[in-house]
Amino acid sequence: MPIPEAPPHSGSSSYAWSGGNNSYGNGGNLTGGSGGTHDGAIVNAKQGPVRLREITDGTSLTFLAGEAHYTLQGMTHSDTNEALAGKPNTGQNVWGAGHYPRSHLSTNTPVNTHRSSHSNPNLADWYKQGAFGFRSAHPGGCHFVFCDGSARMISETIALPIYKALGSRDGGELVDAGDVE
Repeated sequence: MPIPEAPPHSGSSSYAWSGGNNSYGNGGNLTGGSGGTHDGAIVNAKQGPVRLREITDGTSLTFLAGEAHYTLQGMTHSDTNEALAGKPNTGQNVWGAGHYPRSHLSTNTPVNTHRSSHSNPNLADWYKQGAFGFRSAHPGGCHFVFCDGSARMISETIALPIYKALGSRDGGELVDAGDVE
């Protein structure tokens, strides 16, 4: 894998908060209209704050944040800035922009999905795009910080239901700690 470019903007980062899973019961639309519901430790302002006591799945089994490295493939800048237009867009996480897919990512998208044809959260296939998922330059997995402060690498071969359960703060899913090692 080629070495990614440096982040393009001040405030850029290769880490993002975990918004968990999005219900996308509104036709796939992640942000427009109701925006669905996010069940992670960090959610958008429309849902209000999440308190530690609301993380009932356990802080050692709930993602707080994870890697969002500049490793996207298949996207180009559609920027009006002639210097960027048409050039590869390998990532776009901006901590100052408090919305998907800028500062929050989703566990609806499997770990290390690097292909992304778009970053439009209003299209029905948003959850299949790497722009919305956690990704790293590490072969085999991605690092996450859990709500208890611990950090672990999660394998890219983790079963999707277990991965989504780790993204959820209060879904009541049963996850064996051995499934995340």
